[in-house]
Amino acid sequence: MAEKGSFWLSVPGILTGVAAIITAVGGLLIALAQLGYIGKNDVTSNPTPPAIETVERTKASSQQQPPTTPVLPPVSPNITLFSGTYIGTSTEGYNQTAVQLVLKRQDSAVTGTYVQDGVLGDISGTVSGNTLSYEWRSGEYFGRGVTVDQGGSIQGTWGYGYSYDDGGVTMAKLQ
Repeated sequence: MAEKGSFWLSVPGILTGVAAIITAVGGLLIALAQLGYIGKNDVTSNPTPPAIETVERTKASSQQQPPTTPVLPPVSPNITLFSGTYIGTSTEGYNQTAVQLVLKRQDSAVTGTYVQDGVLGDISGTVSGNTLSYEWRSGEYFGRGVTVDQGGSIQGTWGYGYSYDDGGVTMAKLQ
């Protein structure tokens, strides 16, 4: 009988280990980019105003620098976040496919449908600020996701089952 070696020393074991490391690093990079720690921040190429402006308060009786307070910019009354038709892309691993989302918002509740790679699915979720946390279902598959409105475009992660981010990334623009 042949002596068996460790699984991790075999070709399938090595490939499994490398795939796990690549997946972990990719997930970390996506998370850091979404949090703003890495990535481009070139205001000339991004026409969207920053989400937070700095407003200075002055004190007549103080010689010190005035403190700064972050304030949210005013929201246009003509825009309802997470409502309308969005067209963009969704990734899963190295695969990128076109996606169309049709969302309807009532108060903080969002419902809608999406078509990705010719397959129809349903979305339902809740908005808090400029963030939508949602559940999706397509046939026997289901999962969760979270996406942020960036002034006419959305970007976020989605996952299978109870994960919000083990599936991929979705980016789309309001039409």
